Amino acid sequence: FTSAFAQNNWTATNGPFGGNVSSLKRTSAGTLFAIVNQQLYESTNNGDVWSAKTTVTPTTLYINDIMEDAGKLYAVNYSQLYVSSDGGANWIVAATNLFQNVTNIEKVGPDGVFAAWGYGGLYISIDKGINWIQISTESSTGKPGLRANTAGDIFYSSVSALGQKLYKHIYQGLTTNWKSSNLLPTGLVVPAGENISAMTIDSGGRLYVATLYDIFKSINGGTSFASIKTSIAPLNYFYNSTLVSSPDNTTVYLAANDNKIY
Repeated sequence: FTSAFAQNNWTATNGPFGGNVSSLKRTSAGTLFAIVNQQLYESTNNGDVWSAKTTVTPTTLYINDIMEDAGKLYAVNYSQLYVSSDGGANWIVAATNLFQNVTNIEKVGPDGVFAAWGYGGLYISIDKGINWIQISTESSTGKPGLRANTAGDIFYSSVSALGQKLYKHIYQGLTTNWKSSNLLPTGLVVPAGENISAMTIDSGGRLYVATLYDIFKSINGGTSFASIKTSIAPLNYFYNSTLVSSPDNTTVYLAANDNKIY
């Protein structure tokens, strides 16, 4: 769906069809890329027409997520990183087995540090994906599992035998200070039996986190959180919800499981 003005003006696009859209990204040139069942789809007219992206090399491409950096496209598929310099027609393998079970990739901070995460934990690259360091072995959880503020500080939601946690790593730029020892728990206490389903950050650096039965807000970079679910009462269940900020980061939207957007 697309919305040109406000959350109550939505129009269904003409595709892509064939399954659930697991990733949707727009390039600086305005091209939309969507991943459906690990297949790449493309639209050059704001979603009016979608087509499966034909790749020359390799002829068959399976990917989990995609991003753009400096005119190149980067895509991940569990243990492989692909890069394309021609808009997705040809791909080469940039890294193999330098990370494991990755489902998402994004660049963070003013230097464009790469972050990749998924079932195998959280990995960081400061050299455009050539080398990677693992800073968490805990599986990510929620949508999208990682968010970064404008400074590049990352917030990572994960789950382990010890339960659900939300971590923060202060941005370290293109240095070797990206370390597991610097990935520290935030002040969010996730109630027992719940998990983090979504999170986002607005232009003021305020962090919003949804769990199964609550929505929390932090105004101090994750040091402390306060529940704000009363502001959208009587809704009190947020399983499989989505939190996003507007393009200018001035408005936060909640897509809830009551089929409404707040």
